[in-house]
Amino acid sequence: MTSLNTIINQVYKPFIDKHEEWGACDEEHKKEFTSVFDKFANELKEALKSLQNNIVLEPYDRKWEQEAKNIHNNKQPNTEMINEFEKIFHEWSEQISEALEGADAERKEEKDAGPKQELEYWIQRMRKLTGISE
Repeated sequence: MTSLNTIINQVYKPFIDKHEEWGACDEEHKKEFTSVFDKFANELKEALKSLQNNIVLEPYDRKWEQEAKNIHNNKQPNTEMINEFEKIFHEWSEQISEALEGADAERKEEKDAGPKQELEYWIQRMRKLTGISE
């Protein structure tokens, strides 16, 4: 994705912006193409930025995997395993809360935000949540 972003935004976009000879293409089609291309280039940049800002949640210790799968069969669940999972889930909750609060803090700084900024905020929040879930 990084390579595609580099090629699109540093090779093709400058070429298209400076290109003057469009052959049989009329002005309307040229504008439509450049508009769609610019939108794609910007979306690609934003997607890459979103991927780079994702948080990484540490996985649980695999030694508990079999016991966790069979927890409903055990009369007395392993308290060490449960404590370990509680600790991991608490850490995950803290990381997710911090990531989302960071986005909210940026939003509060924009006092004169209009509908476009509101939409952009929710797009960024959706990307952040998608990154967390992935």
